[in-house]
Amino acid sequence: MGFNFFLNKFFTIIEFYRYKRRLNIYKTIYINLRSLPFSIAVKFPIYIYGRCKIISLKGQIEIDGLIQKGMIKIGVSDPLRSLKSVSTIQNEGTIKFGTNVVLCKGINLGCRTNAVISIGKFSYIADNVTILSHLEITIGKYALVGNNTVFMDTDFHYLIKLETQEVKNNKKVILIGDYNWIAGWVTIKKGAVTPNYTTIAGPYSMISKDYTKILEPYSVIGGSPAKLIATGLQSIHNIKSDKLLNEHYNASLETFVQNNLDIDAFCLPKE
Repeated sequence: MGFNFFLNKFFTIIEFYRYKRRLNIYKTIYINLRSLPFSIAVKFPIYIYGRCKIISLKGQIEIDGLIQKGMIKIGVSDPLRSLKSVSTIQNEGTIKFGTNVVLCKGINLGCRTNAVISIGKFSYIADNVTILSHLEITIGKYALVGNNTVFMDTDFHYLIKLETQEVKNNKKVILIGDYNWIAGWVTIKKGAVTPNYTTIAGPYSMISKDYTKILEPYSVIGGSPAKLIATGLQSIHNIKSDKLLNEHYNASLETFVQNNLDIDAFCLPKE
């Protein structure tokens, strides 16, 4: 290992922190002191990265779990997809986070008065995702959400049925189960409910109903509206397993098979 190796390592670190981990100190201080009790805020559990437009923080933020510095990350950038994106936060209701939640750059987080957004522990929300709640949107623990996905628990307008003069509520709760993997460019509309271990394939799939009544866990759905594609599949977002699989397929085209796996240990991130 010569000088060029260490020089390359040095510049790699600079590039990583320049584009992916550029902490916005002012917004970090502001969101913690504005949204959390002082005894929690001074531990700075929420980190804001990059450009972030704060429209309103008159609501509250709740964190479930042991409070640690930087346990909630908002605005982490993928330079290839969101280098110039701006994150936007408008919280007039209640936003609830579990531990170790990441919301990437370009997040549009809108929680209206009396509404709730809840994101479970170890969930990862990718770039340029919109989560807009007028009632309640719950994303379970260990969820993976792809870029440019949209969650909306309202249609924003009302329709009147001419024959009966009925006007139905334009809002309905969204409940995304634990361990769900939602691909990029998916639309999650009001009334969407998914079982645990559901995969929603993309792009441009749309869900707007309760799938727990018709699907078993470990199902893959897709389309507009989404329909069953396959069963018996679980997403993998364990860093060590991902590295193992990349190394395998860099060296071989043979399908990876390993008997007697502990599936949860193989698939889930280590707490």
